[in-house]
Amino acid sequence: MGNTKNSAGKRVFNDVYSFPQDSQDLADDIDEYSNARRGTSAQRQALTASLRRVGMLWEETDTGDVWLDTSASGWIPIYTDIFGRMNRANTAVTLNTTAWVDLSANANWAADTRRGGLAAYNNGWIIPRAGRYEIKSELRASGAFATAISVNKPAPATSEVKFAQSAAVIQGVIAFASSSGDDLFAAGDVIRLFAITATGSPVVEGLRGYWSIKWLGRS
Repeated sequence: MGNTKNSAGKRVFNDVYSFPQDSQDLADDIDEYSNARRGTSAQRQALTASLRRVGMLWEETDTGDVWLDTSASGWIPIYTDIFGRMNRANTAVTLNTTAWVDLSANANWAADTRRGGLAAYNNGWIIPRAGRYEIKSELRASGAFATAISVNKPAPATSEVKFAQSAAVIQGVIAFASSSGDDLFAAGDVIRLFAITATGSPVVEGLRGYWSIKWLGRS
């Protein structure tokens, strides 16, 4: 069976068998289109250049991540399930008007969810992989306040915080603040949550609220 490829790239065999050329052509087709592989993260990283091709997809069986092989950037992640959430513990935190109060201390939070390579929560979230992340929080306090995050700043000035959003009194004297924003972070960046007030000394309630981090993409 001799063979040719049609206009769609599909191999078409005739009734004249040509061994081993027909078999080799078919093997080449299989190799050309076997652009989806699966195995562990270590196996992907150990794949030799001769076995890789531009456009190859690799699903990591131990992490669930999906990677794309590119000519310019090597392997790039196109899907990963990096997510973490901490819920408010039963600790009260008093705010002031002169400085941002660090809410990130372990004692202020109870573990909820952590997956996708996030390190154990350690007085803030540690970015496991460079990329764009969404940071969200929701808190309640006994008076109006604002929330923000810092990047690698344990005691930030106002100019060094992000995602600040003033709270509003919703019911009685309880103020609610929800904030959400996304930005690019580098691997190893430490993200901390802060709050400040314009007046008085409101107390951030315990057992109500959370803050979370989610990977959105590589850029």
